[in-house]
Parts: sequence; C-alpha cells; structure tokens
Amino acid sequence: MKATRQLYRAALLAGLFVLAVVLAAATLMWVTEADGSGGGWSAAGRIFVLLLLTLAGAGGAYLVIAGCYTRYVNGPLRMAEDLAAVTTHSGLRLPEPATPELRALGQAANQLLAARDALERDVAERVREARASLEEERSRLAALMADLSQSVVVCNLDGRVLLYNQRAKQELSAGPDGSNGELLGLGRSIYTVFDRALIEHALERLQSASRDADGEAGVDRKKLLGSAQFVTATRAGRLLRAHMSPVLGSDGQPGAQVGDLSVTGFVLVLDDVTSTNERHARRDALIQSLIEGGRGPLGSLRAAAEMLSDFSDMPAQQRDRFLGVIRDEASVLSTQFETAAAAFSNDLRERWLLEEILGAELVEVAARRIAERGNAGQHKLAVKSEQIDEGLWLRVDSFGLLQALSYLALRLQDEYEVREVRLSLQRSGHLAQLDLYWTGTFLNNEAAMIWLQDPMNIGGESSPLSVVDVIERCNGEIWFQRERVSHRAFFRTMLPAAEAPKDLPRAIVSAAEGERPEF
Repeated sequence: MKATRQLYRAALLAGLFVLAVVLAAATLMWVTEADGSGGGWSAAGRIFVLLLLTLAGAGGAYLVIAGCYTRYVNGPLRMAEDLAAVTTHSGLRLPEPATPELRALGQAANQLLAARDALERDVAERVREARASLEEERSRLAALMADLSQSVVVCNLDGRVLLYNQRAKQELSAGPDGSNGELLGLGRSIYTVFDRALIEHALERLQSASRDADGEAGVDRKKLLGSAQFVTATRAGRLLRAHMSPVLGSDGQPGAQVGDLSVTGFVLVLDDVTSTNERHARRDALIQSLIEGGRGPLGSLRAAAEMLSDFSDMPAQQRDRFLGVIRDEASVLSTQFETAAAAFSNDLRERWLLEEILGAELVEVAARRIAERGNAGQHKLAVKSEQIDEGLWLRVDSFGLLQALSYLALRLQDEYEVREVRLSLQRSGHLAQLDLYWTGTFLNNEAAMIWLQDPMNIGGESSPLSVVDVIERCNGEIWFQRERVSHRAFFRTMLPAAEAPKDLPRAIVSAAEGERPEF
C-alpha cells in the first residue's frame, strides 16, 4: 500500500473514532433530556456513563497510538540494531518486518549488504592475487640475493639496515681474528661497519651529480643518480669495492630532496677485490723488478756489443772476454724472465675465464662425464682414475678441459673400439701432468695430431675450438705419446699448477630459525 493511501486511511480512522465518541455523548445527552419525568438517568449516572465513554475512547486511542508506535517507531529502531549487528559479519541478512513499509526498507538494506559482500569478496580476491604476486617477487628476490656472490645491503638515510643477504653478513661480521661477530643485522647501523664520513661523501656525490644536471635539457636525472663507487676495508682486512645506488621515494614521501626527487635510502653492492688487488700488486712488483733488474745486464750487453762492433781488429783474448760478458748477461736476463714467468704464469691469461679448481675434483667430474656419455652407445666405456694428487690445484677453463677430455675419450671409443681409459694427475715441478691413457690399441702420430687440431664434435655437440685451443687457453701444452714396452698410449697435458687459494668462497649459511627473512 502506498504511503499517501496509508495517511488517508489513518486520518479517516481517527476522524471516525472522534465522530463516534461525539455521537455517543450526544445520544446520551439526548436520551437524558427526552426523559423529562426524572425517572431515568440521574445526573450522577449521566456523569458516570460519560466517564466510561471517555475512558473507553482514551483506551481505544491508546491502543491505536501504541500500535502505531510499535510498528513505526520500535520497528525501525529494532531494524537499526539488527543492521548494526549484521554489518560486522558477512553473509547475514535482516529478517523481514511485518509492515510493508519496513519490509521495503529491509529489502533495500539487504541489497546493500549483498553488494557490500560482493565488493568485499572482490577486494579479497584482488588482495590475494596481489599478495601472491608479491610473494613470487619476494621469492625471486630472496633466491637472487642468496645466489649472488656479492654482498648486498639496503639502508635508509639514517644508516639503519633494512635488508641484507647472508653473504653480506658473513663478509661484514667477520672480525680481525676470524671470529664472527654480530655487526650486521636488521635495524642496526651500517656505520658500525663503514666509516660514516665515507658513506656521507658518497651520498653527496650522488646529489651533486643531480644538481649538475639541472641546467641540461632532456637529461633524465634518475639516470644520473645511478651509482657512486668507493673502496674500503673491513675489520677482517678484506678490501671491498662498494657500488652505492639511491633508493628513490614517491612524491611527497619524506627523504632527502635532490631537485624534484626524494631519496629515502641507498643500496650497497660490495665486491671482494682483495685477490685482484694482490694480483695487480704482484704484477706491478714483477714489472718493476724486471725493469730494475734488466737495466744492468742490458747496459753491459750494449757496451760489449758496441765494443765488438767498433773495434773489429780487437785481439782474440779481449774479444772472448766481451763475448763472455754477453753470454753471462744474457743468461742473467733469461733467468730473470723465466723466474718472472714461473711466478706470474697463472695471471698471464686474465682475459680468459679461468677458475681455480682442485685437480682431484676435476678428474672425478671428467671420469663421470666420460662414463655417462660412453655408456650411452652400443659399446660400454669404462673410466678409472689412478695416481691422483689430492692436494694439487689448477687454474683452468674447467668446462673446456672437460669437453676436450670427453672428446678424446669418445673418439677413441668410436674409431678404435677402446673399452677402458684411465686418468691420472700428478705434480711435475711447478706444472701439473694430466694423462688420458689406454692399453692395447695404438694410435699413429698423424691421426693424433688431426684429433688435436680438429674442432671438437661430441655426440652432436659441436664446438669451434680444438683441443689445442682449449689447452693453450689454459696456458698449457698437450701431445700424444706411446710406450711400446708397457703397451700404453696416452695424451699428456701439462698445465700450470696453482697455489691453494687462501680466500675460498665460503658457503652461504641459511638464516637461523626464527630470524626475519632477508626480504
């Protein structure tokens, strides 16, 4: 029923009620006046009847007002309480009121609740998707930082550590005596590890780079805020090269203002350059020793040569004496160069990606790879290791060397049906002697040279490099040799032996249980 019709109905009922009361009173008075004999209603009786009618009218009016109050005042209040209760829980709805008006209001409220629940589900789904994406990014970041060989530390402008990887914790928490102190941790100051003035100077350099770009048109200052570099030492005496990059905040975010950019922190990527610095120092010292040590012999050689050239009629005894000077000084120079080559042979090929590896480990991997590939064909190939020097270190291109050994072994199997090959590794002076040998089948020298010079092709995997190219890259030599007495033939490789590295990469230790994740 419409609201106007309800209003008309209520007004009509109220008018009829008032009319009924008036008519009742009028009828009573009329009846009393019509009875003139006085034997009818007395004045007290009339007053009593009038009071009864008044009370009856008041009671009826109260009932009407109470009903309207219950339906149109208590009903909305009760609905408001129910609405406040159901809004705190998803899926609940208002009960249907008795009156049509409140029922329409309840239906509208239930529609709003349903729309609210749908919106909450949509928001929850978007939050779940964003959280899953964030967790994926976090996992990638954690895996990336865990596998980095560099140390990474992220700090705010106050120098408080916000993020670091385990490599940084190992490198920066090591003490001078090798002990591991808790210098680096979340919320701790980076200035306990690095000098405050050093960090502040690097930040100033980043800011000055941006200020210098203010007058240049078309320059992206975010690129100019790329990085600053400095070199410092740790408490353990390790030399680190630090790359500092700023962390840029959004507009309005508090931080150091550089033009219209807000810098909220910085990232430090640390490289251990101790070995590189020591190698460069050795190279510089070697060059200096060659220069200083070669001046005297070269001067003597030049003087003796000039004397022999200027005085061709020199007596034989004096000529022999000058020739002896030339021979002795040339021998001194030759000794100096041989000593320098032996001392610095491992650093002569820095342009190649050579790595220091334990020789026994290299032989073990080579034997396993040869056996796996050799057993894939129709005929099986056995691989054994003998006479392995467990403490011998090599500085080689391990992948290329493994490829060369596999190539030679599998070619022996395919073309000469060799069923067993053996590997040995021994020290020979300052060199390492790596042999690949077999028994019973001889290979002529011409075929061996062709094998060493041809590009390697192993099981469908081709390489533009030959065996000789790989060995020369490792600063070594290889040749073929036969022993008729023992009926053995072998490819012998001579490689420079390396000293056992003093700064072996330490294994990355996982974070302790309960410790806050890196990301």
